[in-house]
Amino acid sequence: MNKRTLRTSSALVLLTILLVTAGNGEAVFQTTIVQIPIIVTNKSGEIIDDLNPEEVHIYQDGKELPLASLGKEKASTRYFIGIDTSGSFKTNLFDAVSTSAFLINQNGPEDQTSIFRFISSGQIETVQDFTSDKAALVNGLKTLNVVMGQTAVIDAIYVGVQELSKQGHNDLTRKGLVLISDGEDRNSHYSFYALSQLLRESNVPVFVIGMIQELDDESGFIRVSRRHAAQKLLTDVAQQSGGLSFFPKNKDELQKAAEEIAKSLRWRLVIGFEPTRRKPGFNKVEIKLTRAGEKLKLITKPGYWVEKQKPTEPKKAKS
Repeated sequence: MNKRTLRTSSALVLLTILLVTAGNGEAVFQTTIVQIPIIVTNKSGEIIDDLNPEEVHIYQDGKELPLASLGKEKASTRYFIGIDTSGSFKTNLFDAVSTSAFLINQNGPEDQTSIFRFISSGQIETVQDFTSDKAALVNGLKTLNVVMGQTAVIDAIYVGVQELSKQGHNDLTRKGLVLISDGEDRNSHYSFYALSQLLRESNVPVFVIGMIQELDDESGFIRVSRRHAAQKLLTDVAQQSGGLSFFPKNKDELQKAAEEIAKSLRWRLVIGFEPTRRKPGFNKVEIKLTRAGEKLKLITKPGYWVEKQKPTEPKKAKS
């Protein structure tokens, strides 16, 4: 199979958030209402989808806003699976391939998946283009092998999110990136700041399976451990994108992580509210959940993006 390199462009892709239809999981303006997708889990990490309106509280600029809508949506999905094939991930590759095959086998007839592998910045390669053909995807997984190089985790995430963002809006399809890696970034071209900006401007949740158990957990006087640094990077990426992060310690936890990701790719709660702020750029909002007798964890982006509108050209006078 011929492999091609996923190419990036220097310009960020800004997603307009003026219009949305239920099903695509994007935090966007619809007239005066903002819709934000959320994921809710219990203390065991299991996804909760039975929220009541009185359990949701939205705050902006110190003011609680009334909830305009709360709904559960299911949609077909178009997602990347990005797999670390650097030398440091050698002992994890078999489990990564098995987990990816499980995710692929959960696909419905309308779902499409693409697989890419990554090592260094110059080695982010497509293994299988987007397809609904499960056999082709699994065959692509069988071609993966470990290659030595300086791992570029940030670049891999950046390229995957940017590629999905370029594909524009589709009312019937939800986008996502599943990343399977040890999270140890050694030589990325993009900074974490640049990645954070892209995650804010896009509507692509990143679902992370961090296989970090073999990383050194010893820290120094002024240095955090390699494992801690990797876990922080992957956790921050998932949180900022509105996705989930898992750090399985055994095969049972790995299987549970895959099941939760498969569900989250297709099902999501969406809340709607009328904001107090509509400034171009990123607008922060705080969402809290309260449920008697149960502690709930909220996963969502910390706000919504408003793209600056181009001024309309004045109409030419008739001659």
